[in-house]
Amino acid sequence: MATEREVGPGDEHGGFEIEHFKPQGDRRFARLRCFYPNLLWACNECNSVKGDVWPVAQEIALGMYFVDPCAEPLGKHLEIRGDAVKALTPAGEYMIDEIALNSEVHKHRRQRRSSILGQIARLEAMADIYRARGFEGAVNKADLEATLTQLERAIADLKPSEPPWDAVATCACSLNAPKKAKKLTRRERRQMRLARHRKR
Repeated sequence: MATEREVGPGDEHGGFEIEHFKPQGDRRFARLRCFYPNLLWACNECNSVKGDVWPVAQEIALGMYFVDPCAEPLGKHLEIRGDAVKALTPAGEYMIDEIALNSEVHKHRRQRRSSILGQIARLEAMADIYRARGFEGAVNKADLEATLTQLERAIADLKPSEPPWDAVATCACSLNAPKKAKKLTRRERRQMRLARHRKR
């Protein structure tokens, strides 16, 4: 769920770019290279991790596949809880594993979103209290007006950082994002996924 506001061009973790849903590097899908319905808008982080991966027949038979967001809702397969994405289906589990949806970079962004939304909510609640008091007959009318103005300015400063998270050239959060941990190979991840399903 990264957006252009969080991941700008030239960012450490890349900007947004065209992603080939069915990978162009897979010979089976080469004809879809310029097929518009196969092109999605994705951050470089997810696009580069996904690369030319496509589920094998055994995974597809178990319901493990990349969800096409133009064909079915992602919310049916994935849910954000706190700073982590949880799988609701085998397809969700597959996507979390294959495109590292719970990487430290993504968790850091989600924590930052939550923090900003919390700050906005607290400031708006304070502003509502000051508005409810009203200025008529107030002993310190000038102080009330000044405080309300400060609160409204603080809210306005934070608002561009809240959802819908679009259209900013740089990413403030990735500068402090933790470095990536060493990842398992695709083969190791596939074996672990298939082993988990056999146990169920």
